[in-house]
Amino acid sequence: MKMINSFTNQYSLSKTLRFSLIPIGKTEEHFEQHLLSDDEHRAESYKKVKKLIDAYHISFIEENLNKLYLIGLHKYAEIYLKANKSDEDIILMAKLEESMRKDISNQFTTSNKYKMIDKKELIEKDLLDFSSNDEDILLISEFKGFTTYFAGFNKNRQNMYSKEEKSTAISYRIVNENLPKFIDNSKSFRVIKENLSEDVFHSINNDIYPLYGIYVEDIFDIDYFNLALSQSGIEKYNGIIGGYTTSDGAKIKGLNEYINLQNQQDKSVKIPKLKILFKQILSDRQSVSYIPEKFSSDNEMLTVLREFFDEKNNPDEDSFQEAIKKIQILLSNIQNFNSQGVFVKNGLSITEISKLAFGDWSIIGKSINKEYDDIHSAKLHKDIEKYEDNRRKTLNRVASYSISKLQSLGDISSQERHSITDAIGVKIGELISSIEANYEEVKSLLNAPYSAEQNLIQDDVSISKIKCLLDSAKSLERFVGLFAGSGKETEKDNLFYGEYENLLSKINSLNLLYDKVRNYVTQKPYSTEKFKLNFGNPTFLLGWDKNKERNNLSIILRRGNAFYLAIMNKKSNKIFMNTPKISSDQSKYYEKMEYKLLPGPNKMLPKVFLSQKGIEKFSPSADILSSYAKGTHKKGDNFNIEDCHRLIDYFKDSINKHEDWG
Repeated sequence: MKMINSFTNQYSLSKTLRFSLIPIGKTEEHFEQHLLSDDEHRAESYKKVKKLIDAYHISFIEENLNKLYLIGLHKYAEIYLKANKSDEDIILMAKLEESMRKDISNQFTTSNKYKMIDKKELIEKDLLDFSSNDEDILLISEFKGFTTYFAGFNKNRQNMYSKEEKSTAISYRIVNENLPKFIDNSKSFRVIKENLSEDVFHSINNDIYPLYGIYVEDIFDIDYFNLALSQSGIEKYNGIIGGYTTSDGAKIKGLNEYINLQNQQDKSVKIPKLKILFKQILSDRQSVSYIPEKFSSDNEMLTVLREFFDEKNNPDEDSFQEAIKKIQILLSNIQNFNSQGVFVKNGLSITEISKLAFGDWSIIGKSINKEYDDIHSAKLHKDIEKYEDNRRKTLNRVASYSISKLQSLGDISSQERHSITDAIGVKIGELISSIEANYEEVKSLLNAPYSAEQNLIQDDVSISKIKCLLDSAKSLERFVGLFAGSGKETEKDNLFYGEYENLLSKINSLNLLYDKVRNYVTQKPYSTEKFKLNFGNPTFLLGWDKNKERNNLSIILRRGNAFYLAIMNKKSNKIFMNTPKISSDQSKYYEKMEYKLLPGPNKMLPKVFLSQKGIEKFSPSADILSSYAKGTHKKGDNFNIEDCHRLIDYFKDSINKHEDWG
């Protein structure tokens, strides 16, 4: 018993209390017959209007980015391409990034449209003006007076326009993610220009100039990045690099396809492929639009799973199965690339590589510390705690390590020689084999209609197979992501990363599907979907002040020790204004709560009782007015406790005289 007691009462425990309302009398019957259907319908309409709002945002983003011209691109590219950057260079890069993110954010936040983006005018005016479809206009009109429905959603969308270094922001997508890719491509193009024939460029330009009015060489000038900020600009840029399919189904080759053909024909010189830019925020969701917001049936989920793994949902992109086969070839042959130009991000990724290659999480970490100690003469430092803290901070500032560097660090601490590149090749083979085996297990389930009489959520065997497939794919995604580095390494091998980053983008698209499938198969076998109840009133339950009862249609009643939420009909919202008094012989009755709210009393009380009208009505003394004007009731050098007490007493007396508060 003594051992068990030592494990109890050790930590505080937080618990959430959940309450429910129990309908009394005919409340439930009346509610279901007259009120439920309206709120249920509005909940469904809410989902549709959210998509319309997103379409509005996409248009707003496109419009503003097409007007924007970033300052500082040349300086940033110059430092980015600089080998062996100094601390001053790194600091200046960070400042330039911050400045560009701020400029992008300001482009949005200073516009008149943005000022309405979380206001009722977004729904009641701007979205109506934006929509031309009668059905959409009717849908939006349902929320006139009910715009608070979208408060949380609008707040979330506002985050896109932030200047902060956050992955959900448009500024981050442009500056931190797409700009490094663009500069890497410009660097690679110098090699491409030297190794592709003029006939190839002539052929590409014949395709793109009539469509875009530019030559392929133009898109690798740093100033062109300003034309690749918006989604339409990104699509144009990516189409020139990766190819595109015309509206009549014709496939136009992109620069990467010519590079791939050249690499196959001439193996003496390898030409790096170019990186596809990330799609703009919100537009990136359209590439996986075949994945619904929520699966509505077993067969819908199984169909989407099959399509994701097997089919090309975009004719210009690989399927997931094609992408993982290509990533296997790439990582299995990683030893053929420049190991000084393939990077692993500092932190947990380093320990993963250490465990993979040397069988111990700490092997490489120990060598990193030892290398630092050798340089800084660790034994000479008297304050060991301060020294170790400085070492940790210094080493944490290292963004990434090359495979070559990790190999040499591992060799120092490991008693045996282990090859990191060999370990990577073995591991990627194991992960792909696991996905293939799990896909075979689930293949028959995905390719045949699931019986309507069965319930997939309760089919533990099938759910287990699906989970094994998705978990094995997630394991691959995590492993492949180890080699992304920080993304800003000047010395990176673009021959490797030109292929790697495009494949990683496809593999990362698994995340959305994984979340949707998990949400579907873990739901309860009965419906628990919640929706907001309004009872036809947009300000329902928004406060209990006595003066707001008629607006908010809600009051609190008490009978004995039980409390009741009473909801008034909108047509009878004056019912409690003149209630009859209870006679002495009535034993059964409800008491009604009467509540007065003084919002911000430090501002409200002076406003009501010391304004010109208040002075006339409540007659404060000359001493009170004088001391209030001097501020002797406030903290500070002039504070006077007697003046403070006199003012408080005046406010208390005045509250008692007030027609609503007394």
